[in-house]
Amino acid sequence: MNIVQFAQHQEEQLGTHYQQLAELAPHKTIQELLLALAHGEELHEQSLVKVQEGWIGRLSTRFDLSYSASLIKKAEDLMDEWGMDFTELDQYQRARDVELQLERFYLDRACETENPLEHQFYQEMAQEEHRHYMIMDDLCSLLARRITHVAKPNVDQRAQYVAMWY
Repeated sequence: MNIVQFAQHQEEQLGTHYQQLAELAPHKTIQELLLALAHGEELHEQSLVKVQEGWIGRLSTRFDLSYSASLIKKAEDLMDEWGMDFTELDQYQRARDVELQLERFYLDRACETENPLEHQFYQEMAQEEHRHYMIMDDLCSLLARRITHVAKPNVDQRAQYVAMWY
C-alpha cells in the first residue's frame, strides 16, 4: 500500500465512521453535521483516487460546510435534550483525533514534495482536515459539557473561526 492509498483508506474509514455516528446522533442537527462531514470525507477520497490515476491540481471537491457554525450553535441550544454517555463521546473524540492525524499527514506530504501543484493540493487537503477537526472539537466540547452537566459553553468565537475558512 503506497502513501496515497493509505490516505484514501483513512478517508474511507473516517467517512464510514461519521455515517455510523450520524445514525446514532442524539438530534437531527448533529446528524446533519455528521453526514456533511461524511460526504466531505467521500469527496477527499475521490480526490485521492484521481491522484492515484496521475491527476494532480487544485482541490476541486471542497465540500461546503459554511453553515457548520450555525449548526453547532443550534446543537448548543438543544444540548439539554441530548442523552449521551462517555462511550459515545469517545467515538466523537476518536473521529476528531483522526482528523488531526490526517491534517498532519497531508502537511507532511506537502513538505516532502517538490512539485508545486502537489504541494498546493496537499496543503488544501490539510486545511480541509483542519476545518473538520475544529468542527469535531466543538462537538466534543459540547458533548463533554453535557455529560458532566457543566454550564453551556460559548462556541460563537470558535464557530466564527471555522466559518471564516469558507
